[in-house]
Amino acid sequence: MTDPTATNAGTNSSIKRLIICVCLVAGASMSVSASFNYMLTPMLDDFGLTSADASTALAIPSIASILVVFLAGSIGDRIGHRRVLLLGSAVFIIGSLIVSIANGLTLVSIGLLLEGIGATFLTVTSLGLLSSRITEDGARASAFSTFGMVSPVVYLALPVITGLVVEGHSWRLVPILWAVIGVLSAVAVLAMLPKVDTNAIAASLTVPLLAGIALASGVQAIVHISDYGLLSLRVIIAAAISILALVVLAIIYRSKGSASFSLTPLRNPRTRMLMIVVMLVPFANTWYYMTIALQYMFGLSVLATAMAMIPAQLCGIVGAKALAGTLMRRRGVHHTGVLLLALLTLGTVSVLLVQADSPVWVPIACMSLFGLAFAGSGTVITNAFMSSAPATESGNTSAFKSSATSVGVALGFILMGSVVYGTAQHSLVNGFEQAGLDSTQATQQLTKLEQSSQNPNYISRYPYSTDVEVANVESNVQSKEVVLEVNAMAAGLHANALFGGVVALLATLIFAGRPRRHSKVPFL
Repeated sequence: MTDPTATNAGTNSSIKRLIICVCLVAGASMSVSASFNYMLTPMLDDFGLTSADASTALAIPSIASILVVFLAGSIGDRIGHRRVLLLGSAVFIIGSLIVSIANGLTLVSIGLLLEGIGATFLTVTSLGLLSSRITEDGARASAFSTFGMVSPVVYLALPVITGLVVEGHSWRLVPILWAVIGVLSAVAVLAMLPKVDTNAIAASLTVPLLAGIALASGVQAIVHISDYGLLSLRVIIAAAISILALVVLAIIYRSKGSASFSLTPLRNPRTRMLMIVVMLVPFANTWYYMTIALQYMFGLSVLATAMAMIPAQLCGIVGAKALAGTLMRRRGVHHTGVLLLALLTLGTVSVLLVQADSPVWVPIACMSLFGLAFAGSGTVITNAFMSSAPATESGNTSAFKSSATSVGVALGFILMGSVVYGTAQHSLVNGFEQAGLDSTQATQQLTKLEQSSQNPNYISRYPYSTDVEVANVESNVQSKEVVLEVNAMAAGLHANALFGGVVALLATLIFAGRPRRHSKVPFL
């Protein structure tokens, strides 16, 4: 006779091993985005290039990541999640090693491309695996709150570690660190995920690849709008490729269907509503603009800025595990999501308290509140999104969430950037004109700062080092020009807070809505 206590203990042990493995794998997938920018400046200096020279080459990895997102969501059912995670780790390791030995941007781009593909397989597959294996509400609350801790932990540790490494050693140690993290990811998969017999599904990968092409081209069209204009040739070509891929995808899907790509998750009206929420949340992302403010307004170095963000990341850990996890178990996912999104709105708007003459603890306190709500709400949204579709569709559901995030990041990058830098430039020009000063040089500096942030996927969560001259705010005697420049940056930061707060409030209201159980909206 089987001892139920022993059975439960074994089940609990396997679940814990699964959660630990998934968290380690997800952490590995975030390591590049959390530390890349700290090695960017010394790497470009080593190659004798500027950030403008590298902008096109460095955009390739993000395109590749989006391109394979739906493939990553479907391939786990074909060859097994364990094999996909090992494959993703291997590709990630190879890409990291290529970057570490690169002698120019060509090899760097190839390495980052492979890393991006590997990271996408790790991210999408690990989230889908977690959702499909853990279905009980209480267990999901605990699992997803632990999963939600991964991002703040990674962004707490890696920026500081990488900053210290780069300050005294070669930038090539950073991609070597990535490779080591990739090896640890593979070891975790081998040690903690049991082999599961998987019957390979004979299905074409054409449809998920077409979906990835449509998404990647669409995102690039959005990103190119800010750089080249709405009617530029690059935007038109990218949009045309996206539309063509969608048309071909629809024809194939309607005529033959696809065992490797499913729109089942989107047939649930709740999932569609949550996709909108997922796309809106990146608009409220204050991380990047606050790190710019800490450097430009408060005169902190890049490493000091990373240190100043430690309290916010610690609060993020608390928000994901203690706050979101506890509330989901006691109040349910819906009520917790509404509460934490409302708190995110408050945290975003709190940045209005940061003034040009504020002590540095003010932005640190505001970002701590923001970090608490950002990680907490993200944890709940992820749980809600993955719970809105059947467990058998967890891979595709994870891919749709990742794709919605990519679209949201791209749209937020364009719209929020226009609002922030437009407001800052308006304030700068008006201030200089009223003081009877020439604003040409200051405007050029601001434009240079805006142009230095070319890739939305690399500016979302960590300090960005630019070659823009930082205002000397530590000087006891400040020139009128410096004061006006700092005031302009404060105006841009406030615009970010207001616009982000409005979007966060909209996301709160959408999440709070309860759609009709059945929907007649057709999908292909």
